[in-house]
Amino acid sequence: MKKIGGLIAIATSTIFVQAVVGQTHALAQSQGSGAFEAYGSSFYVNEFPNVLFLLGQISDGDSLEFRKALRAHDIKILVVGSPGGSVVEGLQIAGIAHDKSIATYIPPSAMCASACSYIFFAGSRRLASGALGVHQFYDAGVGANNQVTQDQATSSTQAVAAEIIDALNEYSTPPFVYVKMFSTNDIYFFSDSEKININLESDSIASSVNLGEINSFIDNLNSLEKQHTNPASEENSVPQPSAEPTPQVSAPSDDSFTVLYDTDLFGMDLLSDGIKDISISECQSDCAASPICQSYTYLPQQHWCWPKSGVGEKMYKQDAVSAVKDAYSAQIDAPQSSFRQFSGQDISGEDIYPSGVKNLTLSECRSKCELDSNCVAFSYVIKKSWCWPKFATGNMSTVAGIISGIK
Repeated sequence: MKKIGGLIAIATSTIFVQAVVGQTHALAQSQGSGAFEAYGSSFYVNEFPNVLFLLGQISDGDSLEFRKALRAHDIKILVVGSPGGSVVEGLQIAGIAHDKSIATYIPPSAMCASACSYIFFAGSRRLASGALGVHQFYDAGVGANNQVTQDQATSSTQAVAAEIIDALNEYSTPPFVYVKMFSTNDIYFFSDSEKININLESDSIASSVNLGEINSFIDNLNSLEKQHTNPASEENSVPQPSAEPTPQVSAPSDDSFTVLYDTDLFGMDLLSDGIKDISISECQSDCAASPICQSYTYLPQQHWCWPKSGVGEKMYKQDAVSAVKDAYSAQIDAPQSSFRQFSGQDISGEDIYPSGVKNLTLSECRSKCELDSNCVAFSYVIKKSWCWPKFATGNMSTVAGIISGIK
């Protein structure tokens, strides 16, 4: 643990926990508690005696830090709100919590999924007011760049799955949880009616601690996280087109085209590799001369022209220049998506599904996020048809071949 100014700051690089540090510090001081102690992904605040908060990604070493917290404080209730992380650490923390007869609680505005769910089920008493999600364990070591064989991965997966089942059996987990956990690679979030059957002696949790104050505390942290990752100006996280773009290059003056700056028209490419090493003037002339070309997108830094057979999905891409023949310009403002979409931008981390969702089109990826109340954004790997729904927007970085969308 690292002490700063009489408080203890969380030593982790995740954006959310960094936000938690600053907000918890401010809340603790404003309420006169004067103490905040971090233990890996967990932290303790004097304002809530006998309560430990476990938020953010579950990482290596968290179970050791969890033991330290229990030695330092008389913890009766563990408040969980984590997207998951290390399965091994999650199972170890769950075992410790179960052995110590600690109750577990998911606040209404929190989400506990993947490895976090093992910890929740370990509670001697448990109450899930927020989102509780489970999914099938998979071995991330299999891949083209890894030395793990399929047989080794299968053996490892079976061993871990057996350990998970043994632990959940010990925690008096309802049988229908196993069905949901081992029948899908996606995360399954339990309904309110299902959570009623999952909760265990939940009334005694409500009588032993002020859940309203805990809920307000978590709401304040969530509010700060949104401000931290999505500031009002969004200058640091989400690229924005200027009101009057200053393009690297200008399209030739031609009344037969409607020009769009800082815009990519995704899809409908006439040529799989476009046309490289030509000027924007040549790009526009080629499109004008072709009866099957309705529009184009030009990337000035690469001198790359992409003639289109139609008017693709309009999305923001800095410095890109697109133009549409006037005969088809009505399609520019046709309803396309409720998302703000960004070409060549990736949202790092914040994944709802540990391995994403493969073999989806961009439209299917967008729809999957749109229909999921826990999804606020997505990143889509074009060449691999790989969709990555997100529970938070995080930070964006420039990565070719990826499209991201934000609700």
